[in-house]
Amino acid sequence: MKKNLLILIWALAPVALLAYHFGPGQNGREREKSKASIQVALDFEAKAISRTELDSEAKKQWRQAIDAYNDALAALPDTETAKRQQLQLARANARIYVGELPEAMLSMEHLLDETAKGNDRELESKVRSSLASAQYHTGWSMRLELAEKEEWKEPLEKARQNFRLLAEQTAKTDAKASEDHQKNLEAVVRLARMDLSEVQALPLPKKCEGNKNVCSKCRGQKKSNKPKAMKKKEDARGASGSKRHGAEPTRLTHNDYLQQASDSGWPGFALYAAFFGGAAWVLARRRLDDPLLIAVRLGLLAWALQGFVEFGLYIPALAWPAWLMLGWLLASPTNQFDKSAATE
Repeated sequence: MKKNLLILIWALAPVALLAYHFGPGQNGREREKSKASIQVALDFEAKAISRTELDSEAKKQWRQAIDAYNDALAALPDTETAKRQQLQLARANARIYVGELPEAMLSMEHLLDETAKGNDRELESKVRSSLASAQYHTGWSMRLELAEKEEWKEPLEKARQNFRLLAEQTAKTDAKASEDHQKNLEAVVRLARMDLSEVQALPLPKKCEGNKNVCSKCRGQKKSNKPKAMKKKEDARGASGSKRHGAEPTRLTHNDYLQQASDSGWPGFALYAAFFGGAAWVLARRRLDDPLLIAVRLGLLAWALQGFVEFGLYIPALAWPAWLMLGWLLASPTNQFDKSAATE
């Protein structure tokens, strides 16, 4: 009886390992992937910022940074709300340098709505500051595109309100930050009061370079007035039209044994192979007369062979019953003596 109990426990050990793999282990694995993608994005950003001009090479590096942020967001668990919002803000700031200023501004508006509902006031201030800067440069670009006063005045007025609010909020806690926000506020007011000829005579800000058709994009956003649909599309497909990240099965090798080697390394693959080999050796030495046990053995053999061309181990509806039946088969009495002992 004790022998059968030990065999049952040994056979069910992979069930516990699978539970950890699909639970906490999976989250840890995704966090590591996200961390690596964030570092890649930061490296590309550093290279792009180090360039004196926003040329084609710099734009390429900014796009690579955006793709890395998309990878990080796809890997990061949905429960990491604050981290996801920080990544979305970094991605939106990067979009400004690839000609997507209006799109970045709209993303920041949605993000500000989300952070305002939370408790992280520091993150909310960062989002508001980035949004105000995007609105300021949007108004600048619209003026250069000869937009109507009512059009370019709208983003500048929003920028003025945001910078003013930031200056008031930091007046008692951070004098340096409050002073910077006040200077930005004054810059917005000056831009709104300038004649068009004065604006055209100024050096073009880096955040305005490469941004074309800003007026038409802003008009389209205002006309569509579908922020929820746009937000959902952005979360699913990424910021810059990069390819959609597939579900978990699309990233799995169609071979359970190779996937184990990929996920757990050679030590994990060796343990997995040793377990399967040990179970096969134990069952091969037994003579099973019960037709039900014979059918279960054949079913498990088919499942093991299917593992060479599919990923059944990663489908709980297949894996859990298979492990349970394997444990039951290994613990089943093999002769009349064991049967009588099991019934006592």
